[in-house]
Amino acid sequence: GLNLQLDHIQDPTLRPLDELFTDHFMQGLFKHMKGAGEPAWTYEDYDDAFGDGFNLSNHRIWGTREGKERFELALADRLFDHR
Repeated sequence: GLNLQLDHIQDPTLRPLDELFTDHFMQGLFKHMKGAGEPAWTYEDYDDAFGDGFNLSNHRIWGTREGKERFELALADRLFDHR
């Protein structure tokens, strides 16, 4: 990978917070460290699941914790305007 050098910025109000970089790094690390047996979502899975409507018949997608969370977020997003 490449290194982002911010040593030349002396004013701490002008440079991004170190916590921001740490959090961004940890999110990237956690995204790529899925447990064994937990399938990663591919573009095809996402397109099949959220294409024209919800295809809930694929248990490999919706049976995981991530699938349930994505379903809940997508459903909340679609129903938000109907309050």
